[in-house]
Amino acid sequence: MKSSIFSALAAMTAVLSFQSCAEQNQIKTFDRPVRLYDVESMHVFERNYPGVVSSETTSNLAFKMSGQLIRLDVEDGMSVKKGDFIAKIDPIDFKLQVDAARAAYVNSKSQLERYERLVEKQAISRQEYEGVQATYRRDKSNYENARTMLRETELYAPFSGIIEHCYVDNFQRVQASETVVRLIDPNALQIDFTLPDNNIKLLKANDVKFYVTFEAFPTTMFEAKIKKIVEASPDGTGIPVSVVIDDKSFNTTEYTVRPGFSATVTLKITNEERKDYTSVPLSALRSSLTGNKADSVWVYNPQDSTVSLRGITTGELFGTNRIAVTSGLEPGEKVVTAGVYQLVEGQKVRPLK
Repeated sequence: MKSSIFSALAAMTAVLSFQSCAEQNQIKTFDRPVRLYDVESMHVFERNYPGVVSSETTSNLAFKMSGQLIRLDVEDGMSVKKGDFIAKIDPIDFKLQVDAARAAYVNSKSQLERYERLVEKQAISRQEYEGVQATYRRDKSNYENARTMLRETELYAPFSGIIEHCYVDNFQRVQASETVVRLIDPNALQIDFTLPDNNIKLLKANDVKFYVTFEAFPTTMFEAKIKKIVEASPDGTGIPVSVVIDDKSFNTTEYTVRPGFSATVTLKITNEERKDYTSVPLSALRSSLTGNKADSVWVYNPQDSTVSLRGITTGELFGTNRIAVTSGLEPGEKVVTAGVYQLVEGQKVRPLK
């Protein structure tokens, strides 16, 4: 009986021992998910921002008066030259105003000429003459204004460009100052992007430069300069900034870039004093649990997806969660930024996207 009990206990011990070994093996082979961070050089600090190409020269063409559109000679995407006809509203009412104003003007002019002869002969008073003279000036001004209004019933391109969009249809009634078409100059380009609020201080750096890369030409980078900054965050998403390309190698003939194209704006700051420095988030640091104050980080090895602990020398804090690393890391290496106390040397990990 005792022999059977001892045999059963031995069997259970063997099973438990096997399960324990299996669990240990599972722990060793478990690929722990981790978040990685690309180590950055503090010699050249870069930030990329998505941008959109727009035209530096634009014009919303509109009539100064209301009327029914009777002719629209352009459509979206059409190229026009300076002085080309765009649109026209019904001029009948304005022609009638010109005719009435002309009649009043001609009558006033004739009366003024007659009064000039009479005042020379002292047949009328000076006061009567000045009254007729004032009426003539008023009628002349009304006539000139009516002629101007008649000319304003037609729209012409103020510069050569492309019709970005037509906002009305032919034979539609338009209101005064209502945009009929939007004209842009495709050769005068700017790139608009939003700078996060916490990055605004980067613009005050001594050696800050901007570069633009277009999605259509991803391997070519062009120098740029700031054109304007809106000193406020209109919708709470950041500071609107516009840059223009300041690069002699760029031209719209060789590089077909048009308003609406996607672009990437790169902000770059060079700091010669920190040529050998790198930086990492504070969450990547792992202090020794044995009382040693030296810092270390888990460095990811992409060849076998493992991590290894490496000692580093840290410098000053900057920003809200960054620290300078004066030695121990190279730009482009990857370090773990979460769960740094749950890893073991040589453990396989799975980077999270």
